[in-house]
Amino acid sequence: MIVKPSKRVQQLSAYAITPQDVWSGGYDPYILKADWNEAPRNLQLYLPAMKEIIEHNGLLAWYPDYTCLDLVHGVKNYVGCDSNQIAIYSGSDSGLCDIANCYLEAGETALLLSPTYDNFRVYVSQHGGLVEDFHLNADGTCNYDDLRIRIAALDPKIVYIVNPNNPYGNAVDRCTVVNMVRDFPSSLFIIDEAYIDFDLSKSIASEVSNFENIVVTRTFSKAFGLAGVRVGYVVADKNVIVTLNKIRKGKNVSMLGQKLALHALENPAFFSEWFDSITASKRRFYDFFNENNIKYFQSDANFILFLASSPNELCAILKSEGVFVRNRNKIIDKAIRVTVGADGDTTKMLHSLKENLHLLV
Repeated sequence: MIVKPSKRVQQLSAYAITPQDVWSGGYDPYILKADWNEAPRNLQLYLPAMKEIIEHNGLLAWYPDYTCLDLVHGVKNYVGCDSNQIAIYSGSDSGLCDIANCYLEAGETALLLSPTYDNFRVYVSQHGGLVEDFHLNADGTCNYDDLRIRIAALDPKIVYIVNPNNPYGNAVDRCTVVNMVRDFPSSLFIIDEAYIDFDLSKSIASEVSNFENIVVTRTFSKAFGLAGVRVGYVVADKNVIVTLNKIRKGKNVSMLGQKLALHALENPAFFSEWFDSITASKRRFYDFFNENNIKYFQSDANFILFLASSPNELCAILKSEGVFVRNRNKIIDKAIRVTVGADGDTTKMLHSLKENLHLLV
């Protein structure tokens, strides 16, 4: 007789992740990968740094620095917080999973501003929590008065807010969210700032010194182009970090990831230019959408959500041409999300969209 898993796990369904077709059938250098909001290809900044890092005598042979000491110091300077308010993770996903594990008892509720990044929904369920959705307006904005009423009635253990939102791309009203954090101290507010580096003025991370019930998660996967090495971090009150460190798997953060993430933080001029190029590319997309009367949503991140008359067909045709975009039609009617890259990538993407304009309007 086979040993049965726990009843809690038996009741779960495996997370249906979107296929990463680019990893099958060999590598095509002409592929434009604009579906997962990573950098479209390796950023040149890292190539000489990688060569220097991998020549270290113990990079492969030794376990990584569990404390992530150098990277913690770099994040401290970047965010403007104390070292004891930081926990480094192998991607912000791991941090979100640990938060759910540490703070949710079976049957307790997490309220998600939806549509959203659905991985956190999975982590809540995996740890026995219950998910409730607070639906955003059709334009991606939030009715904060209604949200306050919902929180007061539900008294959720966790409120999960993505800032800027995914898939709409709009940032939250900072002052309003901070007031809710103050007014609902029994709820832990998780602010997922995966895309905040494109505009740090919208960040809520500075508030972790003022409130014990706010946790900010960030990643090096998006703005810094390091999705492949998996590095992220949590910023929170020191007592929250002490709690997370009770279960945090520090050896999961590789030295390659730690060194490259620190290298990113030490090169602000490079990323300032990179972010400017993405902003310029977004303007080109906006111009195209405006010229062709295509509905779209202005974004504070490195992606744009827009509507197409035939989203399924358009995504299939683009894929056949080696252009990968994200079909969001199942959660927002007729919606497609496209990652915004550098000028050359934008030219290629806009050419493909123009060639298939009949499926857009």
